[in-house]
Amino acid sequence: MNPFKKLLTYFMAFMVLGIGGRAFANQLNSTRPPNLGNYDWIGSSFEGLAKVELSGKYGYVDDTGQLIIEPIYEQAGAFGEGLAPVRDNHKWGFIDKTGKLIIPHRYESVGVLNSGFIDGLVRVGLNGKYGLIDKTGQEVIPPIYEQTHAFFSENLLRVQLNKKWGFIDKNNNVIIPIKYDKVSIFEYGLAMVKLNNKYGFIDKTGQEVIPITYNYISDFGFSKNGAVQVSLNNKWGFIDKNNNIVIPIEYDFIMGSFDDELIAVQVNDKWGFINAKNEMVIPLLYDYANGFYDGLARVEMNGKKFYINEQGNYVKDFE
Repeated sequence: MNPFKKLLTYFMAFMVLGIGGRAFANQLNSTRPPNLGNYDWIGSSFEGLAKVELSGKYGYVDDTGQLIIEPIYEQAGAFGEGLAPVRDNHKWGFIDKTGKLIIPHRYESVGVLNSGFIDGLVRVGLNGKYGLIDKTGQEVIPPIYEQTHAFFSENLLRVQLNKKWGFIDKNNNVIIPIKYDKVSIFEYGLAMVKLNNKYGFIDKTGQEVIPITYNYISDFGFSKNGAVQVSLNNKWGFIDKNNNIVIPIEYDFIMGSFDDELIAVQVNDKWGFINAKNEMVIPLLYDYANGFYDGLARVEMNGKKFYINEQGNYVKDFE
């Protein structure tokens, strides 16, 4: 999955499902335009145009600061695939880079945080329901669902109907029954599902690949070494895509994933760090620990918060 899609997926997990995520705005394929004194606010530049605000209205400037689209809109989003969402009279539509209206103002919402097109499609909200349209404004998926993901993943779209989740194809055919309490998108041919308060993984035919028996499975999916964090009987560990145990399910809690070299584990109220071989690299010394990020992990000991490196050495205080 490309980085923008992954960040968008994490954000949707947080906003739509309430299951943790990361902000993605202004992080990818964007630049900051020059400081323009005449405007109240200037956003990052996407596809060569940046959103600006003047007296409560929005328009666009290019990377040199030249005004391209007058600030006449109530709200606006970033350009994506040549089009940008803009709101007028409380309804959303799409304009091109000349300011021409391509898709009329008729939608209550577009994308996620007013994001634009991804792979030629964008999610839209109409009459409290959601679907997807193409760049001509044609409905690819009619707005009949309580929720949808922002884009297809592995040619399937997760949708919610009657408070249950399932998957449809691009012809709006139900491929995997809409019966689950929660689902992730498909990655590596698998999707995490929740049913009757238990978690597992299904393949693209709907068959259980990892039985729906776990108390919890991480929303962030499989890490680079093919392991995913799971919980069973109030203990935590890691399994692989074949349900083999990678890290024994014996820890009181776990923070992080093997996208980093080390992960934080809790045993009897103390925290330390293990590697992918389940070797304790940094002893169980800490009262609290976060996972590593950019080579540093935040820990707490005797009321003091500070950062350590992957050798367990003190680096700096937490501010």
